[in-house]
Amino acid sequence: MREGSPIGVIVLWRKRVRPFTDKQIELVTTFADQAVIAIENVRLFDEIQDKSRQLEMASENKSRFLSSMSHELRTPLNAIIGLTE
Repeated sequence: MREGSPIGVIVLWRKRVRPFTDKQIELVTTFADQAVIAIENVRLFDEIQDKSRQLEMASENKSRFLSSMSHELRTPLNAIIGLTE
């Protein structure tokens, strides 16, 4: 379970019908809890990877914009400076 919703199922069966011991149930419950943690960690890792890609693209776009604006401003400013000298 994750946030009250099932995200997977573990199925156990035996050839002979008999109840599982408390220790066996505890072991499988612990295993299920660890599986949920592992699945959540993968989901969070994927989310972080996606955000990192988005930030990298935003940084590249910002750099291109600043480079372009610098060039666009430099030409008229150089002309103004030349006229004032």
